[in-house]
Amino acid sequence: MSAVTKTAIQHEFGELLKKKQLKQVTVRELCDKVGIARNTFYYHYNDVYDLAEDYFRVRVERIISEYPSTGEQWAEGLKALLVFFQNNKVIAMNIYHSLDYTFLQNVIFNALKDYSKVYIEHKCENNRLAEEDIKNISEFITYAITGTIMRWAEGGMEGDVEAQIDKYLKLFGPTLNFIAENAASLL
Repeated sequence: MSAVTKTAIQHEFGELLKKKQLKQVTVRELCDKVGIARNTFYYHYNDVYDLAEDYFRVRVERIISEYPSTGEQWAEGLKALLVFFQNNKVIAMNIYHSLDYTFLQNVIFNALKDYSKVYIEHKCENNRLAEEDIKNISEFITYAITGTIMRWAEGGMEGDVEAQIDKYLKLFGPTLNFIAENAASLL
């Protein structure tokens, strides 16, 4: 029952965000839409901001879990993530404009951090890199991707996202390969 309630809360939350900014969504309105008491909402979430973070985290993790973070599937996972944001542009922009810039940035960064780490571990598996070096390389990549996504959000999420990812991979793919092949001797 708890998972069903949480799913219903998230669904109605998404429906409300199609119509209004996050700062206009109230717990009372959400509870009325779901047909639950306020204490039931607070059993699952601290407030609507906590719900907003969980809403995106669940969806982002679901998307990237469909694409192994090793090999070329990693890029496909990034494309799928950006397509998700573009397809849910109204919701994403309503949250983006309601909160501090860092909210959406942190959700994206945290979702991609482990995904990028596994990718780098796979790319560098023939090198003997310290765990700290793998962490630093993967965080660098995650910051670059997150920053690119945030700039795209600032611009209204316009453009062909798949073509943009392909362009970035052509530009930065050789750099990633160079790091993977030479990291042990560079560090």
